[in-house]
Amino acid sequence: MSTTKRWLAALFIMVVGFLAYGKFIRHSALEPQPTASAVAADDARDNLEVELITLRPEGFEPSQLTRPKGPFVLLVDDRSGKDGSSLRLQRLRGEDLRELNTNRRKSEWHDLISLPPGDYLLSDAENPERRCQITLLP
Repeated sequence: MSTTKRWLAALFIMVVGFLAYGKFIRHSALEPQPTASAVAADDARDNLEVELITLRPEGFEPSQLTRPKGPFVLLVDDRSGKDGSSLRLQRLRGEDLRELNTNRRKSEWHDLISLPPGDYLLSDAENPERRCQITLLP
């Protein structure tokens, strides 16, 4: 093999090596590295619990719910048989926090709930005697 061919082969290998290295560096730089808070948020989201409350013609099932403090997904399934329901989540002795509405096409409602410890009430706006007491422990 002549000296010129060796130099061309060496140059070719170097160019390919530099291109591959540059692509690797660009690709690594473009990928966001997760921060500690992002990793913690992903872990928390993966560990979220779901609390199911069903509204039936006779009332809420369960009628009481006790759980530790911390975020959770509240899922309300309206099986009341009505065309729609207006529900209210409020502090037991205080202000309204959320109003929920369901209808025949969308009989489920869910949301991430993150409230301080205390007693809360989920009630049917049309029939206030239908209620579910939710207690979040300290």
